[in-house]
Amino acid sequence: MPLIKDVLIQLGHSKWCLTLDLQFGFWQILMAPDDVKKTIVITKSGLYEWNVMPFRLKNATSTFSQTMVDIFKEWTN
Repeated sequence: MPLIKDVLIQLGHSKWCLTLDLQFGFWQILMAPDDVKKTIVITKSGLYEWNVMPFRLKNATSTFSQTMVDIFKEWTN
């Protein structure tokens, strides 16, 4: 965790300050149509497929991180 003093110094010269809650952002990344069938989960009540990026996929976290970088690149230094 950064020190509050350091954060306030960084924000001191900013025109805008924005906080985002990305708790559910991960669930907004759609799976590629060809990869949906690779995410099948078998249960007693049937088969289920993920249409959005599920946790625990090998590259899911890095995919989410790169998506956020791409989205916010024009507003970051």
